[in-house]
Amino acid sequence: MMRHLRSIHPAILQGAEDGSVPPVPRPATDTAGPSKQGRQRELDEALLNMVVKDLQPFTIVEDEGFRAFVNKLDPSYVLPSRKVLKTMVSERYNTTKEKTMEDLQKAEFVSLTADMWSSINMDGYLGVTCHYITPEATMATVLLGVRRFYQTHTAQHLMEAKALLMAEWGITSKVHCMVTDNASNMILSAQLLNLRHVPCFAHNLNLIVKKALDQTPVINEIRQKDSGVVQIQLQSKGQTCGDAELDGQTKSENDTGG
Repeated sequence: MMRHLRSIHPAILQGAEDGSVPPVPRPATDTAGPSKQGRQRELDEALLNMVVKDLQPFTIVEDEGFRAFVNKLDPSYVLPSRKVLKTMVSERYNTTKEKTMEDLQKAEFVSLTADMWSSINMDGYLGVTCHYITPEATMATVLLGVRRFYQTHTAQHLMEAKALLMAEWGITSKVHCMVTDNASNMILSAQLLNLRHVPCFAHNLNLIVKKALDQTPVINEIRQKDSGVVQIQLQSKGQTCGDAELDGQTKSENDTGG
């Protein structure tokens, strides 16, 4: 190397020895862009937001097409496993719940809406939603929970389940009223909680429309003809009308009063 410098680049060698030649600058690095770890965290958050907002299954990170799509967008991004993604969602839920509970503590009063419904498999669920006014005078809504309901749907069991949710969110003393449909067990459960019961306006309006249609002969005739057409189509597929209703629709348990 020294022989090469002396014979081919003597000026550079001399400058290096007496310090007159400045050092060769290193290539500039882009310090403004995010680091690899920062980029990984940023994309993890974006993935988490998509799964939560669009109700995507955890298994999406194992789908071949999705993995290929992500790799095309950013080959350096490493997708989390299904187990890790589940943990990320749980952590996001806990963080969001803590913040929401802090917001609820600032509210002077809250109101609740509750509903019971059954899935196609006839599994019972209780959903409870909380509504309140923020200190900034804006209306806020938070879903307290949609819980699988294993007990019989008595007013006592409904009252106990609602009381547990109210205690869990720290709003037992803040609840002003509860809005439900006209099911007797729902009304009685609110009374057992010493809460003012407010009938659901949308539910009552729906019942009014149904009753009006039932009392309109022309409409009834059209509905009967349509039902006959549907029955013929189902019979051609080897299915009865009753089977179709059980297979294709979610049966509401609280459609009473009509």
